[in-house]
Amino acid sequence: MAAAAEQRDRLGLSHDRPAPYGQPIHEWARGRVLGGSTAINAMAHVRGHASDFDRWVGAGCTGWGYADLLPYFIRSETYAPGASPFTATAGPSS
Repeated sequence: MAAAAEQRDRLGLSHDRPAPYGQPIHEWARGRVLGGSTAINAMAHVRGHASDFDRWVGAGCTGWGYADLLPYFIRSETYAPGASPFTATAGPSS
């Protein structure tokens, strides 16, 4: 059997090529589960940039500006390092 183009360690992490432009390479787990790599899922919450929401207001969507939505973001999120004017510590999402 020919050697694969990428090396894998016993945990299935890939080590396939040197870092481009000096940037770090993240080692992601590969598909060593039933169903292969597609069985590995991740979920991330990204609030969005304030200017995106403010553009909606400019397009006529009143009530959808960043300042309008910020209280809802704060109530819904938990930020582990602590509360600030833009984050909270007791929301259902973390």
